[in-house]
Amino acid sequence: GAVAGGPVRSPEVFRFLRDAELISDYYEFAEEIYSGGSKGKVLVAARKSDGCEVIVKVRTKRSNRGGERMWRSIMSQIHSIKGSRHVLDINEILEDDNAFYVVMPKCSGGELFEFLVTETEVPEAECKRIIREILVAVGHL
Repeated sequence: GAVAGGPVRSPEVFRFLRDAELISDYYEFAEEIYSGGSKGKVLVAARKSDGCEVIVKVRTKRSNRGGERMWRSIMSQIHSIKGSRHVLDINEILEDDNAFYVVMPKCSGGELFEFLVTETEVPEAECKRIIREILVAVGHL
């Protein structure tokens, strides 16, 4: 068990790829949809076991162990919350010596920011719906 105030080690949250295991053994990567430079990137991928399309966020490991511990703790908490209709779930988090791979369901519909920037006028009813969904998501978290 975890000691109060100590790190929470949850084997079902983070799975370390062993020896000759590679992320490409489990996922076939398609296009990159976001680049964070040296910090990582976001890719569309297909899970090889069933062909399911997913999103994989690749987070490059850095030498800052304190920051990594904090990130692991936050990701463990998010994983334990589980998704809802308004909060995306995390399928699994794999890691190797160089990076973390956060695997999530692929969503359609695009970015809210892009929608708001491209629309010339957003009706009040649509604004209310969007704000309600955001508040429900925050409430879930």
